Amino acid sequence: MPKPIIQPENLTEIFTKLKQSLYSSSKARAYAESRNIYSAKLEAGYNNGTHYSKLKNCIIFPLKDKENNIVSFYGRNIESKSKDDRHFYTTGRKGLYPNYPNQETETLILTESIWAGQMKELLVKANNYKNLGIIDETLIESIENQYCKILRNGLAEQPKEILLEKIKRGRKAKSKSVRLLDVFINRGHQILMFIYNNNVPFDNNLAERDLRMVKLKQKISGCFRSENGAKVFWRIRSYVSTVRKQGLLVLDSIQLAINNAPVNISLG
Repeated sequence: MPKPIIQPENLTEIFTKLKQSLYSSSKARAYAESRNIYSAKLEAGYNNGTHYSKLKNCIIFPLKDKENNIVSFYGRNIESKSKDDRHFYTTGRKGLYPNYPNQETETLILTESIWAGQMKELLVKANNYKNLGIIDETLIESIENQYCKILRNGLAEQPKEILLEKIKRGRKAKSKSVRLLDVFINRGHQILMFIYNNNVPFDNNLAERDLRMVKLKQKISGCFRSENGAKVFWRIRSYVSTVRKQGLLVLDSIQLAINNAPVNISLG
């Protein structure tokens, strides 16, 4: 007796329908919005059981192979109250979300949860508000509330602790996600300082640019020939960087320094 022919599932076609279901389901849409994953930039769908028998009541994320084909699904159940009954995969799971990295990729960072992406989106949005000059006490309070909510979601997403039969000495190792959570919890005021103080920049790009020329010098020359030469280089670069931040002309400022009349740097 011949074996029945099993047709492979067309996951791409299925996901197209699931993606439409996310927009048509108010319940799924509300959940996605609360987790900051309801965005046209993110590939996500919802399975109410109409178009797909597996991963029912789950927000669906497509996992892709190197050719960018959908090869399996990850589902996050939005109705389960149990921490152990929220995350599901199709059988023989494989692939990456949102896709495989290109050949030029040198570093691949695997995240354990989605809270970090939510936090990044919040902070970028807060910086946009700051650049528009619309930051006030009401908006700051709203940003702080969202900040705390994302951290609570991040704590809830962490896997349940597994007790080992053999007790090991020493401090228990924390995952990268937990360590990052600790930083955001313990240093929240410093992280949000850019919305409290207009003089505090959103990022540290200025500091990185200040250090870049030192690194470039090392790459070209290999090293500094003497400690005094290194100090002279750092002093000149520091002067150039400072006058540039003060909005002054670099060449004119260098000329004044050569004539023993350096510019008066304002610290206020």
